[in-house]
Amino acid sequence: MADDPSDLTLELLRQIRAELGAFRSDVERRFELVNHRFEKLETDMLEVKRTLRGMTYMMATFTGRLEDVETRVNHIAPR
Repeated sequence: MADDPSDLTLELLRQIRAELGAFRSDVERRFELVNHRFEKLETDMLEVKRTLRGMTYMMATFTGRLEDVETRVNHIAPR
């Protein structure tokens, strides 16, 4: 006599659940990796923003000093 169809159906459902469980675990693991990389990228972008802000300040300071020197030079020896 052949296997009972309900037993085969239950076995098939168990296999599907196991595969779905493995798939879900894989998706969750990949999501965590992507999330971690996104957080790292966000941190790196904040660091770049801070660096650019500092460089902008330094350039403004340097430009201001050059303007001061130019003003002094023009005062001493006008064009």
